[in-house]
Amino acid sequence: MSGPGHEGQRSLKVPRENNTFLCTPPAGIAQALLRQNKSRNVSKPLVDWIRPLQTLARAQALQAARDYTSTYASESVLNSSTEPSNLVVGGHQPELFHPGVWFKNVLLSKIAESTSSCGLHVIIDHDLARSDAIRVPAQSTATMDSFEHGIGYEKGELYQTAISLPIRSDSRNRLPWHLTLTDGTDLGRWKEAVDQIASGLASCGVFGSIAQDRFPLLSECLSKCENFSDAFSQFRHRIEIEHGVTNLEVPIGSICDASAFGRFMHHCVADADSLWSIYNRCRSEYRHRHSIRNQAQPVPELLQEDGMLELPFWIYKRDVASFTDRKRLWLIVDENPSLDEYRLVDHPDPAQRTIWLSLPKDPNQVDLAWSRWVNEGVCIRPRALMTTLFLRCFVADLFVHGIGGGAYDELTDAIILAWLGMEPPEYITCSASLHLGISASGDAKVESMQRAHRALQLMRSVPERFLDTTQSDQKQLFDEHAQLLSHIPERGKKRAWHAEIIRAKAQMESAIAEQKRNALAELQSLYRTQHRNKIRNSREFSFCLFREADILPRLIHLADQAMDVSSS
Repeated sequence: MSGPGHEGQRSLKVPRENNTFLCTPPAGIAQALLRQNKSRNVSKPLVDWIRPLQTLARAQALQAARDYTSTYASESVLNSSTEPSNLVVGGHQPELFHPGVWFKNVLLSKIAESTSSCGLHVIIDHDLARSDAIRVPAQSTATMDSFEHGIGYEKGELYQTAISLPIRSDSRNRLPWHLTLTDGTDLGRWKEAVDQIASGLASCGVFGSIAQDRFPLLSECLSKCENFSDAFSQFRHRIEIEHGVTNLEVPIGSICDASAFGRFMHHCVADADSLWSIYNRCRSEYRHRHSIRNQAQPVPELLQEDGMLELPFWIYKRDVASFTDRKRLWLIVDENPSLDEYRLVDHPDPAQRTIWLSLPKDPNQVDLAWSRWVNEGVCIRPRALMTTLFLRCFVADLFVHGIGGGAYDELTDAIILAWLGMEPPEYITCSASLHLGISASGDAKVESMQRAHRALQLMRSVPERFLDTTQSDQKQLFDEHAQLLSHIPERGKKRAWHAEIIRAKAQMESAIAEQKRNALAELQSLYRTQHRNKIRNSREFSFCLFREADILPRLIHLADQAMDVSSS
């Protein structure tokens, strides 16, 4: 488990060793965290709009999750969520992610089971579907082009290859996951990709994988589901269920289309000036604390332009045929306070707008307007910080983060405190490192590589140190060079002497050429070993490259360890 980090914040460094995990604070104190969160919500006076919205958002999220999960899961999974006392929530994009992310789902289920809660995994389906290739380890069958430090792959060398997944054509724009449709999916191309995965794995001693062994289930999900978000999520979730991981699942879109999120959005618009200034101020303070210079980190600044405020939401329409991009949501600041509506657009430039919306100022009319927009295909979705803010403050009794979200929620906490006026709910951050099991030998010590580098540098700068003076020809070169150094001419008369020094160095380097070749070969060997071990010890390979009988027991064992406070 990681300890305190910068200024009391959590240090979120995942151990890289095989079968290790990060969980902070320990999952074993989840019950205490739940009590603390619920007690905080009860004891601290909250603004009138927050308390009823929490009740509504929670009920709608749970119902949406039951409706969604019931389309493919058994009744026993749904029964496990009947009238839960708490909701323990996590979420991620519907990618074929690495085991460290999958660990979060397993731990979510363990926490829910131990606290009489319902585990709820939220599928972040409005992010763009960028994962249309999968990295796979393989061994080269012949000498290949250079890869790092100018060193080429030799036959039998371990390397990584990117195998394309037939998710979209090269000419098609990237769409949000829920709009990346499986229509016309060619299962033959998927079988080819899976065969390539199996071939790469087998070449480096890994036989069998979820992708290969579970291809019939993947094919079924691809055939039955409308989009890749549902296909990948249900493929993964159905495997989880077979191993006793019984969280409910729900797309974030189902939560955002419900009236509770519409009412939350209405408050954001009505209080836009405060939200905009607090969001940017907290962002600026976070950047200062962490000495961040990149303007895009941790999130871009909200802009203000010609009487308009940018809000931290995306807006687009469910129109695949004419989809261009998600756009930032803008509020036209009212020049006439007597107007009974807020005006929302998808671009500050009128010539580039494709969506214009009128949101009633009257809170009693919001549900009807929101329902109408949903029916018209309008999607208003939260950006990163607002996603976790809404889920943590209005849906979850306890939220379980991965590393990325956990790192940035120091900023979310500041916004919750300053804007909502409530103490930020406690959350757990977790991840794990599982290696694929590639056999590799040897070790490349940093000290050995530094010595090899230094030796090559010295052979270029002071080749005389490497001459064998027991050999007459090299002894002669050494003496000639020493003689030149002992008779350095005065300034202005060095031209001929300098030419002699260059000639002597070239002769000495030629004399030690064999030593240089051997030193370079040693360095190349060390780099190859380092590269091989980097692949062998990688925690980033997709869960579908692992054997099911291997990865799930390991994840469950690590989750059991994380639940044990004494082992954290």
